This record gives sequence, C-alpha cells and structure tokens, in this order.
Amino acid sequence: MTIALGAELLALSGLAHDADAGAAALKRALDTGAAAERFEHMVAALGGPKDFISRAHEVLPLAPVLIDATPERRGFVASIDVRAIGLAVVELGGGRSRAADEIDPAVGLTELAPLGAEVSLDAPLARVHARNPDQADVAVRRLRAAYRLDEAPLSPGDPVYRTHRWDAVVSVLIAISGWDPKPWRQRMEALLPSHEIVMLDESFDRESIRYALSWRHPAGRAQGSSQSSG
Repeated sequence: MTIALGAELLALSGLAHDADAGAAALKRALDTGAAAERFEHMVAALGGPKDFISRAHEVLPLAPVLIDATPERRGFVASIDVRAIGLAVVELGGGRSRAADEIDPAVGLTELAPLGAEVSLDAPLARVHARNPDQADVAVRRLRAAYRLDEAPLSPGDPVYRTHRWDAVVSVLIAISGWDPKPWRQRMEALLPSHEIVMLDESFDRESIRYALSWRHPAGRAQGSSQSSG
C-alpha cells in the first residue's frame, strides 16, 4: 500500500512518468539502500547519530518486557483493525492521547503479521515491547481482538481498491500573506511542471482547483509593513 500511494504521488507531482515508473523508483530506493541513507541523514539533522542505521540497537532504549502476542487459534489473517492497533501502542505509552503526553520510545509493537499471513502459537501476531507485564497483557488482548482470522488464506489481490484521476490539468491555488509570492510560484512551477499554478488575486476557474496552499508570515505581519496580514 505504501508503494502504491507513493507511486501515485510521484506521478501526480511530475517526478515520475506514471504510477508504474513511480513504483519502480521507490523500490529502487529501498533495494539500493538510498532510502535508508536519506533517513539516516534526517536523523543526524535532528541531532541524532550519523551512523544510526548500524547502531540502532545500541542507541535506542529497550523495553524491560518483551513478549509474543500469540493468537488464540491457528489461522490466516483475513483483516486487521489498524485503528485498534494504533490505540494499543498509545496505551503502551508509544503514542499520545493528549498533546502534553510524553512518548516512551522503548515501547510499542514490532513484527506485526500482515494480511494473509498464517499465525499460530509458533507464529505470533506481533511482538509487544512494554514497561510492565500488565501493560503487555493488555496489548496482547488488544491485538487478538484487532486481528480477524480465517481457516483459509486470502486470495492475492491489488492493495488499491479504487483509483480516481482527473484527466484535466490540475490547478494549484496559492495564497500567501507576508512574503513576496513570485519566488514561491517559481518553486511550485519547478516542482509541479504538469500543474497549473495560480495565485489568489488572479482570475481562475474554481472548478479546476484541486489543491490549495496557504502561508502566513510567522510574525503575523507583512514584511516591511505595520499592517496585519490577512
């Protein structure tokens, strides 16, 4: 699914000829290690170690409790309640229920069984990383409820259920307050060569607008002016 969505984004942005070319570019980035290298650069730019990929197990904290979430019976994964999975991570402390909550980077779920996978006592639904046994037990119950199992495996299919595309040129509307709009327009035209870029103060067909981008000066005032920006 991630490859399919990313491929469509590359095609829509003009960075790939079509979705097939976009998918090939994404797989190439994964297979060659280019994606991992870029991720490592991002970690370093945020203050992390420059060799994070090779030292991840050394620099990341470890949860004191690690258990397998086994299913109650053998079967094949037919569907997954992904929202319930996310809430299970939040309950472990790996996500926020309120903006002020702190995230515990040691806890969470790994090695989750995908759709179609056969699960059993020897092939768990996932591995639970928790701070204490009680939290781990709750996460196991959440996982068992989130996974629906069938006796037979799923037939392989396309992860994309339906795709909607517009044949006409997609317009991008830009509204900027507090900055000179010309450089922004030039950047957008370079990034999206197959799209029509229009500004808010220009005449345009409202029905053609598919994306709208808006910026406001962070100080809340237009540069070089004492009047508030709109």
